[in-house]
Amino acid sequence: MGTSPIWVATKCMFTALVDTANTSRDGSGTLETPTWTGTTSGPPETDWQLNRLVLCQATDLADSVMTMFTYDGTNTRLCWEYDFGDPAAASTTVTGLITEIPFCGWGFPADTDLRFGITVAPTAGVLVVHGFCERA
Repeated sequence: MGTSPIWVATKCMFTALVDTANTSRDGSGTLETPTWTGTTSGPPETDWQLNRLVLCQATDLADSVMTMFTYDGTNTRLCWEYDFGDPAAASTTVTGLITEIPFCGWGFPADTDLRFGITVAPTAGVLVVHGFCERA
């Protein structure tokens, strides 16, 4: 039995701003690349795990699906989708969409980045995707 934890508590996060419609499931078309914090530049250079996503949107997303792809520098592959249903736009009487999705430590190899898309463009503004993770 090892005495060292598998994951050192080195936190990192990313933010992606998604605003262009893309119905492709094969990685083609416009996908948004996240901006990373807590790494040198881009995705972690060591193995990392995704703990949760927080999705925020103030305008109407219509009936859209957010797609998440892995990108290893060469290949883009669909790994997850989230169906928003049809949330209301934020107003003085309705709150905007804020959804937290637990991933409970999905593991990714070093230098693997993510890409995000949405099947229907927001009527205004952008879908903000915040990712919270740890790197080895």
